[in-house]
Amino acid sequence: MSNQAEQLNQASNPVQALAANECNPTPSSRESINAIRAQLGRSSAASRYAKLTDQQKCIVLYGAKLKPAEHLRTPFELFDTDQREQMRQSLMALCDLTQQFSGVSFDRDQFKPVKTAKPKVVKLKPKVKPEDNLQDMNLLIAELTGDMNQVKKDMKKQQA
Repeated sequence: MSNQAEQLNQASNPVQALAANECNPTPSSRESINAIRAQLGRSSAASRYAKLTDQQKCIVLYGAKLKPAEHLRTPFELFDTDQREQMRQSLMALCDLTQQFSGVSFDRDQFKPVKTAKPKVVKLKPKVKPEDNLQDMNLLIAELTGDMNQVKKDMKKQQA
């Protein structure tokens, strides 16, 4: 009878019910999943990597600076710590890349060249021969770079 009284007392007093349960707290869902993964010996990253196509694995490996020809068939669990870190960095960069293109239409029209006016090719003919002297060479350089006014001022200062 006293056992039933204790159960009723715990049910009516939730603080005492928690205190009675403290010895064996309920793990969070994340802790439970991690415990199961530890028993299976595979992380969520390893599970997802195993499901990638060969092309997707090559992209991740290339971004990690690992040779796809050597590592394509390597299970994720066999990569060392440095390689896993490189792959993590590669995946983060790919996530950033996908964010840049989120909302962009991948319709073929988006990848067709845009018709614009062809740029005009201007052939410059030097007015002076560079061999003549330094002033003529400076004038030619100014003409090509568009700083002709500045060079003319410099030349006047030199002549004065």
